[in-house]
Amino acid sequence: MTRYTDIDSELTQAITDMNAALNSLSFESDQVGYIYNYLNYAEKPFKLYLEKYLPQAPCDALFLGMNPGPWGTAQTGVPFGDVPSVRDWMHIEADVGEPAHLSPKRPVEGFELERREVSGTRLWGWIEERWGTADHFFAHNFIWSHCPLMFIHTNGSRNITPNRLIKNDRDVLYPICDAMLGALITHLKPTWCIAIGGYAEQAFKRSIKTTTLKPRCVKILHPSPASPAANNGWSTKVEEQLQQAGFELPQTPHG
Repeated sequence: MTRYTDIDSELTQAITDMNAALNSLSFESDQVGYIYNYLNYAEKPFKLYLEKYLPQAPCDALFLGMNPGPWGTAQTGVPFGDVPSVRDWMHIEADVGEPAHLSPKRPVEGFELERREVSGTRLWGWIEERWGTADHFFAHNFIWSHCPLMFIHTNGSRNITPNRLIKNDRDVLYPICDAMLGALITHLKPTWCIAIGGYAEQAFKRSIKTTTLKPRCVKILHPSPASPAANNGWSTKVEEQLQQAGFELPQTPHG
């Protein structure tokens, strides 16, 4: 296995710089009561994800999500990181700590969590159906979360997505995450940038401008159960979107 320290030094430095910048932020919104940064407390599985699955450049596609969900990435440090998908399909499992300021209504149990994460089960389940093994998918593709922070309302349970933050908070947060995404695009040189939802589409548009690359971009339906359209034939709709854009799906799973 590749070690984290063996990954391109500019990329690992970009991750370090992003995390330092995020940790130094102060948010103005009085609605935000808790902030979880999985780069701090779930660093071990996050690094394993990069070590095992960061593809060689140029890659086929970079898929992009928004930020951690409470039952997925916030538990595993992996994008859309539903526990069984990460543990049993990707074969990633490592110790996970806790955020410094923990909401009792949103515990972090790491890989001991029994609750499933719907967006992750849909996304990774579809990828497994199409690509088969994790090794086969990640040989030419990668998935990233634009923002590593999960924002929880002062009530201790309601999730606040980054696009719902007040403008002043978005204005300090987005440039940090965009810079990291631009570094990842520059490193991976993807043919395709596949935005999982409208937030990711806008993040790609901003970040690609900071590079000299011109990947093809397509937005696909987000698998969140909060989206009525995603609750009825999500994978079929996504495949239609990809095929209409010209993205070539594998015909049969491998492995």
